[in-house]
Formats: sequence, C-alpha cells, structure tokens
Amino acid sequence: MKLLLIATTLTTIGLTLPLQAAQYDLPFKGQHFADTEKVFTRDHAVTTSQEYGYDFGGRRYDFDNSRWTSVTTTLDAYNASPTNNKYMIYNKPVHALRAGKVVGCWRNAPENPRPKLSGDSELTRPWLHANFKSGLIPGGGNMLWVEHDDGTRMLYAHMIPGSISSRLCPHSDNLFPAPKGSNSEFIYVGVEPAQQAMISKGQYLGRVGNSGSSTGPHLHVHLQNSSGVGQPIVFNRGIATVPDNTKPYGDSWKSFAGSTIPQGSQLIWAPRTVTTRYARHAVKSEAYQGVFQHLADSGFKPSWLDGYNASGSVFYNMVWQPSNLAWRAYHGRSSASYQTVFNQAIADGYVPVHVDSHSSGIGPRYSVIFEKKALATLARHDLSYAQHVGVMEQAKDLGMRPVSVSVISS
Repeated sequence: MKLLLIATTLTTIGLTLPLQAAQYDLPFKGQHFADTEKVFTRDHAVTTSQEYGYDFGGRRYDFDNSRWTSVTTTLDAYNASPTNNKYMIYNKPVHALRAGKVVGCWRNAPENPRPKLSGDSELTRPWLHANFKSGLIPGGGNMLWVEHDDGTRMLYAHMIPGSISSRLCPHSDNLFPAPKGSNSEFIYVGVEPAQQAMISKGQYLGRVGNSGSSTGPHLHVHLQNSSGVGQPIVFNRGIATVPDNTKPYGDSWKSFAGSTIPQGSQLIWAPRTVTTRYARHAVKSEAYQGVFQHLADSGFKPSWLDGYNASGSVFYNMVWQPSNLAWRAYHGRSSASYQTVFNQAIADGYVPVHVDSHSSGIGPRYSVIFEKKALATLARHDLSYAQHVGVMEQAKDLGMRPVSVSVISS
C-alpha cells in the first residue's frame, strides 16, 4: 500500500507561467464522470491561433478487454454502427474556463452524421455534414467566442445543436444564408454589442458534440490574443496521468495546477464541485490513491477514513469536507511507518484528528488524518485492551476526552 501524499505538495508538471498570469478552470466537472471515465487530450496541431489549443475527448476503462477506450460499446458494435452518441465524451456538459462576454457564436448547426473512420476518403469526407462541405456551417460548428477583460478570446467549438442557449447566442439559424467557405479555420460569427451575454467562470455553456469541421465528438478550446496569436492556457486545478492499459485506475497522477496540461497523451481528472460533504464507500485500495489526489485537488480534506479487509482485499470508506486549514493524511501504514509519520507531523505542528486500523494479508495497518492546529493531544497505537484502559485513565487525569478509537482483531 502507498503513502497518501500531503495535499499541499502535489507535484506540478507542464509549462509553469508567472503567478500573475490568469488561471483557468477546466471545462468539465468531475461529478459528471464515472469513476472509470476520464477526460482525454493529446498534442494539438499547431497553427498561429491554436498553438496552445486542446481537443478534449474522453476515455473509459474497459475491464472486459483491459484497455482505455473512447467509446461506450465494444469496438465491434461501434464499427457496425459508428454513431456520435457511442463516444464516452458525447453530451458531457461544458463549462466556462473564465468569465467574459460572448462576442461570436452559432448554436443550431446540424451535427456531422458520424465520426471519421480509418480508411475514410479525404476527397469525399463522408464523416462531414453535406452543408458544412458546402460552406453553410462554420468550422467551429455550434460554438462560442468569449472575450475576457484583458482582450484575449477563447473559442469553445463543436457542441450539440441547441445545447447553447439562445440567451448566450442570438444566431439561431441552422445554416448560413450563403456559403462562407469550408476551409479548416474556424469561421468567426460576430455578435452585436447589445446582444453580448456576460458569462461567469464555471457557468454551463453547452454540451460536447460533433459539429462543424470536427472528425468526432470532442470539445475544442483555444486562447488567442487580440492579434490572433495563440496563448498558453494555465489551469488552477487538475491532475493528469499517461494512459496505460495495465492501470485501470491510472498511475502516478500529477497536479498541473498553475501550469498547462502536460504534453502528449494524457488522462485528465477534472476537479469536482466542492460541497459541504462528500462520502464514498468500498473504494478498492489500488484505486484509493487516485481518488485521494482527485478530492484533494478539488479542494476537499478527509475527515474520516475506515479501512477493512473482505475476502483478502482491502477497501476504504471515507468522508471528505471542504478544506479550511493545512492537513496531512496517510493510509495503509505499518506500525513502524505510522510512528514515523506521526512523529514528523507532531514536529511540524500537526495533531491527529482521526485514526483507523484494519487487518491485511501482511498484518495490521494504520491510517491517520492530521490537521495543523494548536491542540494538546495524547495518541497511542498497537495497544492491548489492558494498555488501552490504562491510557484512557491517564487521559482523563489530564482533562482530555477521546476523539478517535479504532479496534482491530489480529
């Protein structure tokens, strides 16, 4: 079992920019994805405006075939009928990365008939809607151009018809009245100043689709300055790992808070909205590290952990609350390792607020949550019943009360 990392020291990767640079939310919320689903992205084709852009798709882990896949069905079922709604990312809600005003948009363009398949003709391009090929649909399909207060603009492209509200976009026609060209660049459709809707960071914008120049369901975003030159997008939260078919729960999740998303193929675990309490049960020990980092990255702290052994496998129940102070948490520690982290935490000004013990195939294991606060504590572990009673009497003599007690049969 692995050490739970200290939430305030998650490793950062990617392109780190100055602290004064604007920071953006990811366009997705963690609560809209199942445990086996993740956002997926990889290096984007480089153009002047889209040099730092992203095409966000999705992957789910297929346990039957031991692999990460972009579709919700078997490959045979998908290839027999390759529809847009068989993509895992299709119809996921899209949220604003940053506050701004809508200065360009389109909302009711029809979707492409299906995703592109290997072997499709680049001459006839059967995956594209006929009206796009005729120049009657913008390259971004159903899209929003959002201008920020520093003059930069963000494009959100390829959404489902009608999923962008008319309040955000006044252009409700399906097609242009006359062809505007069908090249690969996104066609800008302006919005009159009087109709420019204001949006807030994190606001719902639309749903992931397959419209315009798209080759399959995904969300395209890119940031450009007033001269049309692409700009890096620095995210305030998010963790990533390289997809590995042997790792159904991901491996070596790294924070990219304060930087760009790492280059290459990446699974992204988007933060979930912080609520007053978040509880989980029966989390497999091999999945727990990723869940821990995801919740810590989202802005939670653990308040209760419970490990148990069932038929030789270890599972965890847990409760998390909004993080409001410095904390540390560890799980699955041996007696000696537990004592080591305990001593270090006390030396650093932390106190234990919850402890737990459970059996495992290699002996008793201990979990603990520390918080940084000024509080006198008395903590012991690995006690017999008689020793426990003695410590309780000692604590009462010191005017203390029990906060957390965990019993294990070994």
